[in-house]
Amino acid sequence: MTFISYAQNFEDIILWRALKHIENGFYIDVGAWSPDLDTVTRAFYEHGWRGINVEPNYEFHAQLQARRTRDINLRIAISDKPGTLVMNFLSNPGLSTLDEAIAQRHARTGLTIDKQDVVVTNLATLWKQHVPEDQDVHFLKVDVEGLEEAALRGNDWSKYRPWIVVVEATLPMSQQESHDTWEPMLLAADYRFAYADGLNRFYVAHEHAELLPAFKYPPNFFDDFKLNAQHQAEFSAQQAFSEASTAIMAERERVKWLENEWNAAKNRVEEQISEVAAVRDRTMQLEVQLTNRSQSLDSTTQVLTLERERVKWLENEWNAAKSRAEEQISELAVVRDRTMQLEVQLTKRSQALDSTTQVLTQERERVKWLENEWNAAKVKIDELNGHSHYWWTVADNMNHELQSVKSSYCWRISRPLRDAFDLLLRVWIMFASIPKTVKGSIRGLLSSILAGLINFSLAHPKIKVQALALLRRSPALEARLRRFAAARGIIPGGKTVLICSEEKFERSIEHLNLTPSVRRVYADLMAAKERCRKRGY
Repeated sequence: MTFISYAQNFEDIILWRALKHIENGFYIDVGAWSPDLDTVTRAFYEHGWRGINVEPNYEFHAQLQARRTRDINLRIAISDKPGTLVMNFLSNPGLSTLDEAIAQRHARTGLTIDKQDVVVTNLATLWKQHVPEDQDVHFLKVDVEGLEEAALRGNDWSKYRPWIVVVEATLPMSQQESHDTWEPMLLAADYRFAYADGLNRFYVAHEHAELLPAFKYPPNFFDDFKLNAQHQAEFSAQQAFSEASTAIMAERERVKWLENEWNAAKNRVEEQISEVAAVRDRTMQLEVQLTNRSQSLDSTTQVLTLERERVKWLENEWNAAKSRAEEQISELAVVRDRTMQLEVQLTKRSQALDSTTQVLTQERERVKWLENEWNAAKVKIDELNGHSHYWWTVADNMNHELQSVKSSYCWRISRPLRDAFDLLLRVWIMFASIPKTVKGSIRGLLSSILAGLINFSLAHPKIKVQALALLRRSPALEARLRRFAAARGIIPGGKTVLICSEEKFERSIEHLNLTPSVRRVYADLMAAKERCRKRGY
């Protein structure tokens, strides 16, 4: 494949001869200038390489950013140490320099100077910051317009070693060599001089001495290269030839189209000639027909006169009908207005009817709901009437049963006992408030009464049961009555006749075959006892 050279002095051809076996190589271009013109790296970039371009000029740095997207493009300058220096940007941008003396020499030739502060770093710092640790740099190109010595001095050649170093070796815009100030530095760093092209000097690292034979001869026929200008000229010529060929083909197509159009026009003319002959024949026929028609025209004129008179009569009729129609249209407009008014009224009435219908529907639903509620209430009232009748019956039965209890024999025979017990309670309350001298007499009287009550109860079994039920919840009263009965000799000292334990009394009551009315009396007595107990009697 033919190699396209973009460099100013064939530098890329020499480097490609030595490094074309490297795939995806890496380069550092200090003073890169344009990405397309007089550039050493564009051919390598087009072959898949990438690298670092150092260019302080704003315009060319922007071009590099746009065209070299795989590269690292730095808008800085290179010297022996980092910092900030004044850069002399000349009207010929390829001659911009940090060297004030060189800038003034260019100014004397008529070039203008624009001084700007630029960031400066050295090669060692650049290498450390931007070159991966495992990445070889296959060539380093240095073109800094007279400041090559400072740029080379800023590298650590023992640590950062590009395979090939290319350095501009003449003073700017002259053939005067300037390498004697910096070449000893490279030779001392174990680099070997390999080639000089009149503008640059090439050096190869000792560890890559196998590349030295590639620098034996200058660029020649066997490098199979073309200059970019030649390539562009050939491309332009080929493009022009292609455009000319395309134009010729278009003209040939146009000629062919014109021939076809001519033949088509010729055929149309012949057809038109035939049509003219036919038209002539047709004209003669029409002339004969015209003569015949002229003769009939006279008769037709008479008919036409009659028809015109009829048309005039019809016009008069039409005007009259038109007047009547206009009157009817006026009437129709009035009718339409009235119809519109009626439609508006009808719409309002319809809306009112709709709202009334909705209210009526709601009222009907409410009436239906009230009927349902009334029916439910009637059912509930009937149910309550039934319950009321039932409870009145129960109450009546209970009243009859209470009356039967009060008229029963047990209730009547227990009345003296109930009255005596109530009397004892009242007397006891009164007894607690009288003097001791009176208490003795009353105590004797009450003792006699109590003894008589006990004897009466023992003589009547049913009353005895009632007395036991009365005393079953007061153990203290039970004990006192037992002692009282024993002291009077009513019962033996160890015999329990009248007084028994509450539990035994309840068990005895449960085993007695009492009537329901007696059991209710027993329950009333127990309730009265409980009330007395709560009152402290």
